[in-house]
Amino acid sequence: MPHQNEAQIIALYVLPMITGSISFLGSSTICVSIMTSNNKFNTPYRRLVFGLSIADVIQSFSMILGAFAIPQGSHGSLWAKGNTLSCNIQGLSLHIGFAGVPMYTLSLCLY
Repeated sequence: MPHQNEAQIIALYVLPMITGSISFLGSSTICVSIMTSNNKFNTPYRRLVFGLSIADVIQSFSMILGAFAIPQGSHGSLWAKGNTLSCNIQGLSLHIGFAGVPMYTLSLCLY
């Protein structure tokens, strides 16, 4: 694997934060609009979209905090501020999102 310079390493840390923030805002907006509407969860479609949005909020939030959840002192980690527990929680939330988003997307396709 070729050696990466500092700008490339920073880009690998910053880009998931940017895309995660955009996704977090979009999915949060969908959740709030469903929760505040008069129809709320009266159709399966709305329930599936709400579930997809919740799974994406969890995944996006973990992408935003990913670089900071790494335990302090880890080799090769730029902004490591966390501990083992924060790393485990971040990994769990990523797995929940990585499992939930495709399953809800498949459910929407089949619906």
